[in-house]
Amino acid sequence: MKLTSTTQFRTFLFISTIVILITIYLSASFLITGSLRTAPVQILPTTKQDHTESGTDLALIPATGDDKVIEPGIVKGSHDEVVDEHGQSIHSIATPVVSATLTTPSAFSETATVIEPAPFSIQTINPTVPGEEVAICVVAKGVHRDLPEFFIHHYHHLQIRRFYIIDQHSFPALSAIEDLGIPPSAVTFITEPPSTETNPDKSQLAGYNLCHSRYGHLHQWIAHLDADEFLEITPSNDTAVKTPTLIELLDTYTHPTHLSAPLVGALAVNLLTHTSNNHTYRPASTARKAYTACLPDYSPVSASNSTLIPSPENKHVKSIVRTAYFDHAVTDHSFATNSSSITVGENWDQVKWIFRVPITRNKITVHHYPTKSFEEFKEKLATGYVEEPKAYPDMEVYWNHLEELKTEECLEMTNYHP
Repeated sequence: MKLTSTTQFRTFLFISTIVILITIYLSASFLITGSLRTAPVQILPTTKQDHTESGTDLALIPATGDDKVIEPGIVKGSHDEVVDEHGQSIHSIATPVVSATLTTPSAFSETATVIEPAPFSIQTINPTVPGEEVAICVVAKGVHRDLPEFFIHHYHHLQIRRFYIIDQHSFPALSAIEDLGIPPSAVTFITEPPSTETNPDKSQLAGYNLCHSRYGHLHQWIAHLDADEFLEITPSNDTAVKTPTLIELLDTYTHPTHLSAPLVGALAVNLLTHTSNNHTYRPASTARKAYTACLPDYSPVSASNSTLIPSPENKHVKSIVRTAYFDHAVTDHSFATNSSSITVGENWDQVKWIFRVPITRNKITVHHYPTKSFEEFKEKLATGYVEEPKAYPDMEVYWNHLEELKTEECLEMTNYHP
């Protein structure tokens, strides 16, 4: 092209300069984004060769093996975690990959990779493990002989696939139980409790808070129970109607069918208190089979007054808390929830404290075995970890109180096998 004037030359020079600058900018952008997309992510490898499945390095996901971790500071289960001597998580905010040494009973050491979760909004998080929408959190001490039945019942009949057991200085540690009755990978033992409190009330609340702060984002609901408490979905009286699973029942409170339903933060479930059945010694059968005498929900005031009053024991509740709305544990029975959510009973009635009246159990109940045989009751007192109840500081008086009450036969739990 022939330039015929100075003006044309300047115009050509200006346009050429613009084109060159745009070309340089686009080239530089391409190089930068390309390098970001192709930059390799460095993952610390595991040394255990069988931790690879379908070509995927399982350092990227929680382990699901049944390695039993027995040293303090490490928990057992599919959510392996590293904690310090105070029960606090060891992790780096800047570096999400932490190397830890795990010790198993076979005395071999391996280097595993623990990946702390990135910051998230707990209001929108979904469970990361299918089938673990509901978990159970237990704070306990010295319940070595009772935990296997607790695990078996909730694993097989409530479809619970994640148990968090916060061990309050049991000796030997609860994680030393050889046969849990269920796959060990379903249980996470926290061997160093989150609180140094010797008061069971305060340490129990600290444990409940830890379950939510550390693991809440993995589940939709967490049930807070003791090892002597067993959930039961009330079977349908109509054989043509299927009894819902626990998560199916809870989903009705997560996704209500009526528009005027309140925002549910927790479900409060009435207790059904079982007594000793006159057992002096631990029976050979399970607690569910042996202790079939329970307190009626309502009893007359006295022999001369037929007015029915609710059972002080059975009007107590235990809570299944919706993790997205958890705020903190208020008592071992009740929890504060946020975002204007409330705690409701099975009939959508608001429950503001540790009692729920009227007592109903048309959908769900918690069978409570606070004493069992006299032998077991004395063993429980010997652990020093007893929460029952504040009105009876002398626990033997509490035993006598329960034994003197009128009972009725409750055979519901005898129908569960195993």
